[in-house]
Amino acid sequence: MIKNYDCEQFFSKYSNTYRKIFGMTLDETTYVKNYKSLAASSFYCKYNGSKLLAFFSVTKVSDSILELGDVSRVSHAFRRQEFAAFLNEVSEKLYIDGCSIVGFPNKLALKLELQAGYQITKYYLKQPTI
Repeated sequence: MIKNYDCEQFFSKYSNTYRKIFGMTLDETTYVKNYKSLAASSFYCKYNGSKLLAFFSVTKVSDSILELGDVSRVSHAFRRQEFAAFLNEVSEKLYIDGCSIVGFPNKLALKLELQAGYQITKYYLKQPTI
């Protein structure tokens, strides 16, 4: 089962889970929640019965562009193949509704996002300024 939550709903249910996954303090988690609320982010959650397996967020960049973020597996029993299918299913629905999705995946999410059908159109490199 897949559920969609606005930012307030998601953090009221899963603030502690989010904090543990991303290794954040309570203050840092509150800051993220406030930012994502202002940015009108929504969270998609995958369940097995009532058990949360994984989630990700999309944040509105413009009327037709969303940014993918917070891609997280909660249950280690939820396999990458299943996660990719979940991500693909939601992304396809958003695309049909007229939205394009952009992302800036880290090394942990890149393989999953490619498996879910995302394509790399541009690369960028972060370089420290000295």
